Amino acid sequence: MLVGKCMTKDPVTVSPNDSLALAAAKMETGNFRRLPVVDDGRLVGILTLDDVRNHYDRLESEQVKSAMTAHPVTVSSSATLERATSLLSKHKIGGLPVVDGGKLVGIITKGDLLVPEPLSTQRTEEALVAEARRADKGEPVRLTGVVLEAMHGPGDASLDGPYDIPFQLSCVTSPEWEQEFLKAWDRLTGNGLSVMASVGSDRIVLNGTTIDDVERDLMGVLKRAVAEANRATAEATEKLRQRAKLEEQKRIERFRHIKEVVERLNFND
Repeated sequence: MLVGKCMTKDPVTVSPNDSLALAAAKMETGNFRRLPVVDDGRLVGILTLDDVRNHYDRLESEQVKSAMTAHPVTVSSSATLERATSLLSKHKIGGLPVVDGGKLVGIITKGDLLVPEPLSTQRTEEALVAEARRADKGEPVRLTGVVLEAMHGPGDASLDGPYDIPFQLSCVTSPEWEQEFLKAWDRLTGNGLSVMASVGSDRIVLNGTTIDDVERDLMGVLKRAVAEANRATAEATEKLRQRAKLEEQKRIERFRHIKEVVERLNFND
């Protein structure tokens, strides 16, 4: 099933310039634990009940943008529930804004999913076949631009010093792709570059740098890390498909053998 079938559509939101008092009132009225932060229709952050509680003595004077988490982990409405569950578990969060084309279209929480934890992580033959069939057969992940409206500095909007730069990707990435990208990034930046990278859903965020640093030093590294992640995940996917194909052939052979034995059985007295 897809996220779009289970999400809460048109969720209650706040603006980054709203007061925390207004956000707290919306949370209390709707019994919400989190609110997407939207600016001109685009998601720029998420505000949780814990964020509000941490500023409890300054609710009237503080704005949402001072307490929210910028460029949060998101999911698309066309993603599977398995993908949403994986992101919630990986990032240890309770809800995901649902974003299509940069626009907030909904929110999905653990309560919406109601998916039980697997009893075992052991892969059965059936799971291998199913996973191979679900493997993405589209184009490799590509960098498509910088999400300007989601760029944030350390506490202000001047962007004079180091800030976080979110890069839009061409699709929602898999946990395997994210892991391969981070491995490649750490290896490629081992020559003294101290910029940290993070990946969530359909974005890569470079933390604590500037756009000039990106142009001068980091863009080439970013492209190489994306390319290496594409290559590594493509190789892993192909191995998975080959293994699933062998397992399916074995299953067909076993069924054929069972059928032949059944046909030979004598049920007469």
